[in-house]
Amino acid sequence: MLLDKVFERFALYSPVTVMMRGILTYALPASRIDALFREHAQQQYEDELLFSTCVEILGLAVHGVRKSVNAAYAASCDAIQVSVTSLYNKLQGTEPAVCQALVREVAQRLKPIIACLNAQRPAMVPGYRLRILDGNHLAGTQHRLTETRTLHSCPLP
Repeated sequence: MLLDKVFERFALYSPVTVMMRGILTYALPASRIDALFREHAQQQYEDELLFSTCVEILGLAVHGVRKSVNAAYAASCDAIQVSVTSLYNKLQGTEPAVCQALVREVAQRLKPIIACLNAQRPAMVPGYRLRILDGNHLAGTQHRLTETRTLHSCPLP
């Protein structure tokens, strides 16, 4: 194949990059992303802009390949048939059920790979599935007592 030499060069000089590309391609195939969207979306619809395209554009920004979603769109706008406003509207209106299904699907697909690599973390609390919540959201939604507002170590009520 024509690309074998290019692939060999990447594998030689940047094997982790090649591995990550392979894992992401396996974990997030476009056909499965679109199928998940069709199964779980209740209000959004699929027309000219596929959900897999949104995930791909967002991935370029998240992984630092492009500086922003807008820059990622600009770099591939000839392949996308909709405006940047439509892209942002679709991203902004993504329903939680679709995101949950996507995370569940990726976790299911990567579970055997994690097991083969023996990369499971030991349980923090044996016998329990532990979930860690980000406390930053609470700071914006709860109000501290007046007396404790200047203290950073005080808990929220």
